[in-house]
Amino acid sequence: MELTAYVATAAKSLLIPQKFAIANLQSNQVLIAVSHCGVCRSDAHFIDNDWGDSHFPLVPGHEVVGHIVAMGEAVSGFKTGERVGVSWQQGACLQCEWCLQGKEEFCHQLQGVCLNCKGGFADQVVVDYRFIYSLPETIASIYVAPLLCAGITVYHALTVFKVQPLMRVGIIGMGGLGHLAIQFAKAMGCKVSVFSSSADKFMEAKQLGADDFIHVENPHVLEAYQEQLDFVLSTIYTNISYQGYLEALRPEGKLCFVGIPNKPVAISIFSLIIGQKSICASPMGNRNSMKAMLEFAAKQQIRPLVEVMPMKAVNEALAKVRAGQARYRIVLSNEIN
Repeated sequence: MELTAYVATAAKSLLIPQKFAIANLQSNQVLIAVSHCGVCRSDAHFIDNDWGDSHFPLVPGHEVVGHIVAMGEAVSGFKTGERVGVSWQQGACLQCEWCLQGKEEFCHQLQGVCLNCKGGFADQVVVDYRFIYSLPETIASIYVAPLLCAGITVYHALTVFKVQPLMRVGIIGMGGLGHLAIQFAKAMGCKVSVFSSSADKFMEAKQLGADDFIHVENPHVLEAYQEQLDFVLSTIYTNISYQGYLEALRPEGKLCFVGIPNKPVAISIFSLIIGQKSICASPMGNRNSMKAMLEFAAKQQIRPLVEVMPMKAVNEALAKVRAGQARYRIVLSNEIN
């Protein structure tokens, strides 16, 4: 057997189709026929080796949806033909102090799709069944794919830092992460304020549940929000001044990063001390958090706004993501030409 995947042969290269032999499955592995795979900004970072941990040839794609076509002998809890999802984390020791607490995202032996195995820009993937997920029947594949990365990232941050109903939550950025963060925070009973550099996203922000939309054309607009917010979630990759957002926090408020700024962030420690404020950050989450997120999204009818493109258009899709033109997530499909 063999699979066809879209491969980056070197940093910053275009992806090209390439065939790979499929080895005999290990006892804990499943073979999944990929129907859809979301395109994440981090896929471009991996291709460009922006974080210095990419190894080539590299097959990106970590928002994978498909059906199980074969299983190793130790696989349990799943059946052939079942629709499942694959996220970025694809392995952990499952024996260290963090794994035993259900926090395998902190495991020092963590393995990731793209880095330790071939990703979902392909017609098939081979992965560890312990890191795949049964999917709610009520969420179509084109919508569930982005939830496996963008969805879990914002949901985990909101829950692990104990965002509660009636809290006033600020969302910085309304892109792939931000437009989902609005929906999750609103569904949790929060008052949601969106801070965006794109004035033309006002109507969509309101439709997604935002109570306020602030066009941050200059930092002075934040002055009206001093000590107004309990929690601010930054979803962007660009470098901005965060001082105004620290001052917008109420006492004991938190500024949380899920987007990775492209330059070091300068802040005033005095702003943290006065009001006992804090800065925190969150990775994607763990398996328990993923299952809870999928259940919550199904119950609350949370759906990403997506553009569907054929898998063969992967380079075009990546170009749109790099240029910030995705509105708001691109999903590649093997079901269309």
